[in-house]
Amino acid sequence: PRPLFQPRRGRCGEFANLFGTYCRALGFDTRYILDFTDHVWIEVWSHRTRRWICADSCEGVIDEPGMYEKGWGKKLNYAIGATKDSVVDVTRRYTRKFHEDEFQARRREFAPDEESSENVFRLANQ
Repeated sequence: PRPLFQPRRGRCGEFANLFGTYCRALGFDTRYILDFTDHVWIEVWSHRTRRWICADSCEGVIDEPGMYEKGWGKKLNYAIGATKDSVVDVTRRYTRKFHEDEFQARRREFAPDEESSENVFRLANQ
């Protein structure tokens, strides 16, 4: 951990893995989020608010799920959440453009329709 935190060098995956490990060591449930446009972070389950909270340790940002699309200008298509027990599509949390034609066209580059996408998640969770 020291070489990563002292000079603040590392990639998003390294920061996400390390921060997630620390959170789990403190008793928090976490899930690893993969954005298909090349970024990863974690979400931490809050028992108090009963919801998953975005925690991007690479950026030092907590609970700002709109930052990727609004702040970074990312053109999201899929954001996938993975725990040791499940894989889920969490894209809707990270975009306000989910129902726009342009957004759906980007998603269809990976899955031709929502039914295909749901089948992938169903298989991943068996």
